[in-house]
Amino acid sequence: MSIQQQRDLAKTIISHPALSEITERIQQKMFKRFITANDDERKVISDLITSMELFLKEIRAIDVEGEDLDK
Repeated sequence: MSIQQQRDLAKTIISHPALSEITERIQQKMFKRFITANDDERKVISDLITSMELFLKEIRAIDVEGEDLDK
């Protein structure tokens, strides 16, 4: 996949209206689960939320930096 194709894909993903909605729903469900979770489960949920945030940050960085995913 060329760098331009990667940038185009990143723009499509970032601008897709469902991305924000899906992210918000997942975070709401995780938060509800977090409230009743034990310490071990809270750690897992916290790690999942962090991973999701990092994933979205990386997707956005592709367009900004023109990063090549094949590296």
